[in-house]
Amino acid sequence: KYKLSPKEYENLTRFGIGLTDLAKKTSGVDSQLKHENFDVEGFKNKMLDYQPYIIGFNGKQAAKY
Repeated sequence: KYKLSPKEYENLTRFGIGLTDLAKKTSGVDSQLKHENFDVEGFKNKMLDYQPYIIGFNGKQAAKY
């Protein structure tokens, strides 16, 4: 078992881990973001390109769309 430190962020892909934001141009409390704040098409395209085994969301709003 290997534990990554925050400064090792750039090494995530070596472990098959990728991170992305659905709300690219705004930030804030998840419950206050609107549908148009999320890049749903961009996310779908990334999922088709990379075909991850597992997808996780940080927040209910992003997962809803």
